[in-house]
Amino acid sequence: IETSHGNNAAPFVLSLNSRSFPIAIVICFESLFPFHLRQIVTRHPSLVTASLIAVITNDSWFGDTLAPYHHARAAILRAIEARQSLVRCAGTGISLICLPTGKVIRQTGWNEQAALVASVPLLTAPSPYHRLGDLPFVGMAVLVLLVAWRLLSR
Repeated sequence: IETSHGNNAAPFVLSLNSRSFPIAIVICFESLFPFHLRQIVTRHPSLVTASLIAVITNDSWFGDTLAPYHHARAAILRAIEARQSLVRCAGTGISLICLPTGKVIRQTGWNEQAALVASVPLLTAPSPYHRLGDLPFVGMAVLVLLVAWRLLSR
């Protein structure tokens, strides 16, 4: 089997009962990076907008430490930024389902085998972060530097 890299980041489209459900799939620690998920979720002229975020991971290498819990919480931040529901499936670790507000409605414990089922909203409107990206933060940083420079030059 020959494999090759893709040309862009795009949602996976699941077709079910003649309806399409675009899903932004991130693997393991990709969920730590907002810019990566933004590439998948954001509207693109030729692509659909994701309505659900799915994180697939295996946190076994963390062992029974706090790290799997921190890793799971970072994924929740991506749901809040994107204003999308999120499901996180961990082969070993913390699996969960959360709402676009970040409220966790189902969760497993460390290394617990379970099937989580819940109804979640599938929203497609892009969040302010996914529309503007890091531009507001860069603007604030530049403003702070300009004010600091102005104060120091006096």
